[in-house]
Amino acid sequence: MSQYTSQQDTPEPGTEMVIRNRVAELRRKNGLSRKELADRVGINHRTVGKLERQEHSPSPDLALAWRMDDLFEVPLEEVFYRRPAQEPTPDEER
Repeated sequence: MSQYTSQQDTPEPGTEMVIRNRVAELRRKNGLSRKELADRVGINHRTVGKLERQEHSPSPDLALAWRMDDLFEVPLEEVFYRRPAQEPTPDEER
């Protein structure tokens, strides 16, 4: 689970946060080896090991995304989302 999971748990501005992950737990739950996971997501199996040991942090963009969801007080999925590239964005639909 993430460091905090709801708006009530949102840190105070300026609080230093660290990014942790559940890669090992989710990999095992899905019955995947490190190599299988690496092959499926297009990374090196050593990177998977570093992620699982909390030695590799994802892109700074992820930290930025979390800061934005804190600022706007909405879930991350309301700030950033995925959709097929050919579909217009909400701004383009206007």
